[in-house]
Amino acid sequence: MESSFAALEDPKNQIRLFQILPDTFEDGSTIKGRHQVFSIDKCPPYTAISYEWGNGTPFHEISVEEANLQIGDNLWHFLKACLQHAPQVVETLFRPPFTTKEQISEALKWLWIDQICIDQSNIGERNAQVELMTKIYSHSFMVIAWLGNDPAMVDAVNYIEKSWMRGTYPTQCQAVLHASYWRRVWMQQELLLSSKLLLMSGASMTTWGHMLSGLPGYETLTGQADRSLLSLMDLMFDTSVLAKTPARNLELPAALNRFSPLHCSDPRDRVFGIMSLVKPSDRCKIDYGLSVDEVYRRALLKCVELGYIWEGPRTVWRIENSSRKSERYQYEVFYVADHEETSFESRNFWVVGFETEIEELKGKKWERPNVEGEIEC
Repeated sequence: MESSFAALEDPKNQIRLFQILPDTFEDGSTIKGRHQVFSIDKCPPYTAISYEWGNGTPFHEISVEEANLQIGDNLWHFLKACLQHAPQVVETLFRPPFTTKEQISEALKWLWIDQICIDQSNIGERNAQVELMTKIYSHSFMVIAWLGNDPAMVDAVNYIEKSWMRGTYPTQCQAVLHASYWRRVWMQQELLLSSKLLLMSGASMTTWGHMLSGLPGYETLTGQADRSLLSLMDLMFDTSVLAKTPARNLELPAALNRFSPLHCSDPRDRVFGIMSLVKPSDRCKIDYGLSVDEVYRRALLKCVELGYIWEGPRTVWRIENSSRKSERYQYEVFYVADHEETSFESRNFWVVGFETEIEELKGKKWERPNVEGEIEC
């Protein structure tokens, strides 16, 4: 099959934007679009899309530059809704004098969608583009969080938009407060980096600000909303001890512990998908050529190398490889304390699977990793 992706000359500084063509659906079913490459610092106004990939199985084909590209069912429904309800998006976000209708309309002409704008088969490009995520989402004119088109979700979003000024509506918007969308690893950085955020489900939409305005206080909301949504609110409004650090400047182990239980299609994204929220000195190199085990091992060893350790012979930090307790498999850093240890270098650290017994590690030797080169363990 002919590729729909022209190579990026400089994938560390360029992105593709996607435009839906005017003759889309003229044949009754096909979404047609085109790519155009821009420097990340010289893009026209564009809209970045945040959504759930689903189970990874392609369900639909779209036409991009006369080549076919397979996309998931959830994204397909978003593209249809975006095309059909663009005028409503403009009206919902219109906030004079801060935002004009012309600005919103222009931003809707160009979309950034990872599934369509990144060549997922090109590991080098994928690595470079994920490293650009901070700029991609923070440079966008707005972010649309697509919550799907389930009827209960559509009704809940519609209720929020109509009732937000009256406030206190958690009972009527349970579909939104407990949406699986909030449990995505990527969602955290996509929303935290956005300057304008629209929640959309089917033909219903509301702004992030409207949704928050109608919610009760944080303490009251605890237990009535998904914990991942509350975690996001923590970071946005500094309601937790962890969030006293700016949302984009978290320490690596704190970010791993906080976000690793969230969902993602590729388990490696439990590390890579949060790097935009980690302070630069703590970030791991993005490399989709590594195995899941190696990505986790390097991330946790970097925590050790950076000196993020607790006293005593116990677990230091962990990455959970599943959000479901029945399938939870963890990678952890253990260190076995020597009673005569006098320094960091004298401690024996190990990155192991959750079921490894600590007794197995005693008496073994470990070399301190060199995080700038190959890690030996």
